[in-house]
Amino acid sequence: MSPSKNGITMPTLELERHDEKMMQELAATLLQQNLDQYSSLAVTPDGHPDSRSWVSIQKREGIRVYKESTRQQQQQLRSQAATGNGSVKTAKVPPSLLLMGTIKGHLDDVLYASAASTTEAMLTKSKFIDDGAVDCKVLARIVEPTMADPMHFLNVTWRCFALSEPRDYVCLDVAGWGHTARGEHVAYHLIHSVGFDALPNFEHKGVARTNMSVCWIFRQRTASLVECYARGFYEFDTTNAMLNSMSLHAIASQWLSCVKLVAEFGGEHASINDLRYLLDRAIALWRQVCGESVLHTQERDRLQSSTTMSKDDLMAQSLPRLQLSSKDMKAILELSVSLLETNLTQQKELRLTRDGFPDSRVWREMQRKEGVRVFKEFQSPNSMPSGNSATCMRAGIAHPEQSGMPSLLMLGTVAGSLNDVMYASIPTSTDSMRARSKFVQDGVVNSKVLCCVESPSADDPFHTLNVTWRYYSLSEPRDYTCIEATGLLPNDYGELVGFHLVHSLEFAQLPVFRNYGVERANMSVCTFFRQKTSTLVECYTRGYFDFHSSNDMLNNISLHTISTQWLSMARYVECAQMKKLVWWMRVRTGRDSFASSSQSSSSTSSGGIAGIRQHARPRVQAGTRCRVCNRGFGGFLRTTPRACACCAEWVCKRCCVKKQMCVVSSHNKSKVNDKKLVFCAQCIAEGSKSDAALILREELLGHRSSYSSTRRTTMETMETLDD
Repeated sequence: MSPSKNGITMPTLELERHDEKMMQELAATLLQQNLDQYSSLAVTPDGHPDSRSWVSIQKREGIRVYKESTRQQQQQLRSQAATGNGSVKTAKVPPSLLLMGTIKGHLDDVLYASAASTTEAMLTKSKFIDDGAVDCKVLARIVEPTMADPMHFLNVTWRCFALSEPRDYVCLDVAGWGHTARGEHVAYHLIHSVGFDALPNFEHKGVARTNMSVCWIFRQRTASLVECYARGFYEFDTTNAMLNSMSLHAIASQWLSCVKLVAEFGGEHASINDLRYLLDRAIALWRQVCGESVLHTQERDRLQSSTTMSKDDLMAQSLPRLQLSSKDMKAILELSVSLLETNLTQQKELRLTRDGFPDSRVWREMQRKEGVRVFKEFQSPNSMPSGNSATCMRAGIAHPEQSGMPSLLMLGTVAGSLNDVMYASIPTSTDSMRARSKFVQDGVVNSKVLCCVESPSADDPFHTLNVTWRYYSLSEPRDYTCIEATGLLPNDYGELVGFHLVHSLEFAQLPVFRNYGVERANMSVCTFFRQKTSTLVECYTRGYFDFHSSNDMLNNISLHTISTQWLSMARYVECAQMKKLVWWMRVRTGRDSFASSSQSSSSTSSGGIAGIRQHARPRVQAGTRCRVCNRGFGGFLRTTPRACACCAEWVCKRCCVKKQMCVVSSHNKSKVNDKKLVFCAQCIAEGSKSDAALILREELLGHRSSYSSTRRTTMETMETLDD
């Protein structure tokens, strides 16, 4: 029965701020429960669930749908009765379905096709995959997709299905990325029924308002296969077992068609994107041939949207430079010293097993990656955060461990040298903070240096003490104003130990951004680095967090997200190598070549990378050989030469490597250009062997007269390469 034929119109929903927050907390709780169910599901070696609990009812290709057995439901009822609840005699376990299997495709495409954040997208998806929904609508948008996280949204939606009996659902609809308890990267799409008094029902039209709770979880199993999991509970308005069973079988069929066609739906959109790309190329060629300036409607919209600043850019711009008195700076210095001493004492008192792990009675492992593990401290009811823990943190108390806040611990090793790790950690400027976050993917959406209390020097290039601001997009957006200190100090054995301290501190001059939906939270994190062997750096991190939320489930999700971000420590050495290659690019390419290329690209109609190659790199002449292996580029099997971005010499395919480079745009400070450039093996080896401390001294003291100009023109080059 089509609702449109019966005059059914669902109005939009206006939600108060506390209602939106309640929906966010509910979504976080439901997501964590479903992730736990997914992780704890017992399967056979063949990948099927326990046949005593689940009965296969339908299958298609690599997908099977199971129905929970009646015996399993009876066991649930008996377990409820064992709790002593007097109402369990009339309790009713809703029917449950389970889907497991694999489909061909990529995780991004599956989530893109599965989740629809607008009414138009929902209608298009339902029409394409024929999932049984005859009408649907987005009633309220609580969390909208962003440039930083385009797949994440949280809406209140309405769906109407024509099953054996017409039914509609008002649901919380949320999609995005998450991590399981084992640290696996997954995509999710959660749909859960909610009730609002302001929304009408359509029983007088013959449509029953029922409830469901369905969660889809997708994981990239291989390069071409995506593992699919769905668990759904349905509450029907009828006691007719035969009718409900027919409805469940109809839903199972819809699940199969949805999963089977979701990759096709994503692939269809991918084909559309390819056509748009070809169309853009055709338009560009037409402009070049005709020599006329044509403004396409799509490009005009893109240009207009590019001039609109994002939320995090507006926040960063509205934060003023802190003007601190000498007394305030002295207090910050004393606080940082006190915090550093406290953390050093904590590290010495930490008891480890022979294998180098903390006591399992105190710490529970959350995630691991390569040689790094993150642990969460067990909390007893007596050690829960007190009401004044946030006040103590903001006031600069040097003992956050006494506040009872959630605590994380990271232990492990990364390959590299101490100087390289410190070179990646040091926040010399806002640009360096943003470039590092872009490269290592530490979860920081935006950041800014607000005040420099102590600057690096030639004698101590790794020593800094700044006041910084960071904005994170977690389960709930949060920002932090912190004192941030880095440096080197000797331990009790005379070994040099690097440290990186970040501790929340409140400043009256700095605004808060609750009008943007961002909560000002608190943290205290300290990391120590020590050269364990000639090729390994030992890492230790201890952190305390106050999220200003009493929802334990939401806080646990935030902690899991932070632990994932901490694992980015494994990329710090790669980040240092990237920074050293960028520095060598600035130095070796020279001011004249970049300047000329920049001028040429601005004065010619073609511009782009062609202009840069013409001026910054030599032409391929007869007899040109690879700089590394000295092989020629001619012959029967021609080898395409590639120009090294660092030395501008020609190299063959065997002797070059593409490396990711991240540089802040010179025209738009909020944009970090991210591009893979070609480097010859010789430049990579020389850059890797370079002493990070010496490079940092050169950067800070500006020993090369052309440094500032090459820095600017290198950014322009990266922007051109990015285009």
